This record gives sequence, C-alpha cells and structure tokens, in this order.
Amino acid sequence: MRSKELIKSIILILLVLMSVVLTYMTWNFSPDLANVDNQGSNSKDYEPNSIGKPLNQGMDQIITPYQVVHSKGDQTEGMEATKQNIETILKPLKNHRVLHA
Repeated sequence: MRSKELIKSIILILLVLMSVVLTYMTWNFSPDLANVDNQGSNSKDYEPNSIGKPLNQGMDQIITPYQVVHSKGDQTEGMEATKQNIETILKPLKNHRVLHA
C-alpha cells in the first residue's frame, strides 16, 4: 500500500515539473525572424508567399461551402453543396475578382 502512494507521488511530481518547464518554454518562445528580415531587403523580385488561397483564383475556386443556407424571416431553407448547386449559385459571381482577403 505504501509503495502505491509513493509511485503516485512520483508521477504527480513529474507531471508538475513537466508542466512548469513547458509553461516556461511557451512564455519565453520567440521565433527566428532573421530570414524574414533579410529576404525582403535582398531582392526586389521577392514575392511573399500568401497564407491561404491565392488572390488570382476564380470565384469557383475560392468559395467552397459545405452547405448552402437561405434564410428569409423565420423560414430557413438549406441544400447540400454539390457541384451543380454551387455552380448555379456562383454563376452571377463568375466574372468577379477577389481583391482583398
């Protein structure tokens, strides 16, 4: 019985120590920004990589819903976002371009 309590105490102490170490590492984390600063100033041809979908894509490539829902007052209608349904809804938006994300 005594050894069981000792094992539980050792495990608890290890978990607390791991928590303290990980908390300290999280608070003191700073990313290495050396490459970020140097890339922009070295070349004029440098194009940053965008996060997410690129802005030169068409509307059908940018909007990818899971479900299409139409709500008017208390009436709510929904349909599955199949390729045919999305094409029908996006037809008026096909010739537009996304300028800002």
